[in-house]
Amino acid sequence: MKIERRTLLLLMISVIISLLILIACIIARNKSENITVIFKKEYRKSSESFEFNLLAEALKVHKVSAFIQKGFSKKSFGVIYFDNDEAKNKEIIDKLLKSLDSKDKESFPVFTPPRMLFGCEDIDSVSFSKIFGNISVLTRVGFWLKEDPILKTLREITEFIENNMSKISDNGWKYVFICTPDDKTVKLYDLAFPGSGGYGFGPSKEFKFELDNAMNSNAYKYVSFLIEKITDMKSQKPKNDDKKE
Repeated sequence: MKIERRTLLLLMISVIISLLILIACIIARNKSENITVIFKKEYRKSSESFEFNLLAEALKVHKVSAFIQKGFSKKSFGVIYFDNDEAKNKEIIDKLLKSLDSKDKESFPVFTPPRMLFGCEDIDSVSFSKIFGNISVLTRVGFWLKEDPILKTLREITEFIENNMSKISDNGWKYVFICTPDDKTVKLYDLAFPGSGGYGFGPSKEFKFELDNAMNSNAYKYVSFLIEKITDMKSQKPKNDDKKE
């Protein structure tokens, strides 16, 4: 009789725990889906702004942008160019990307610091929470259960940038290049110039976006959305560097 009661008690406890886990999973998944709804709403709203479309077009035309940081100061962002001559600029960009892909110092182009074609300054962090606020534990569980593929890619991009920007010496320079070669692909490259001189290649990673025709989306627009939220471009009033010699 005692054994039966003990078995029944254990069974009841197991059922209660299972129900609690199930309820937690349902709540977590709902929170994850709510983030997706918020994202699509914010994306559509952002895509109507002048700044958003200006940046998306710049990313499409110029292909390369970067987060830049000196020492422990705040970060800056810009679509970059190295020469006013289009052919020379393309040559430098092609050599740069080839060198970053192969991590070959011999093929690395010698250039002056890039100028910002479209830039923002005083960026404190590159965090996913700057887009959606602090993400709760339950929401993270929801991401693990089912995460929108576009959101997953955006989150992984911010994590790559933030993690690598944090690895910097006191007097060094850090670049995380963002290459947008086509409407689905984003490539990230880490490059460090330590204060002691020279430079070093860091990790790189390629991401592929799943395009949503209903949102009229592409990689340029997704990156534009990400940058707009992280840099708060609307309040900063983005600047264009003077391209005159």
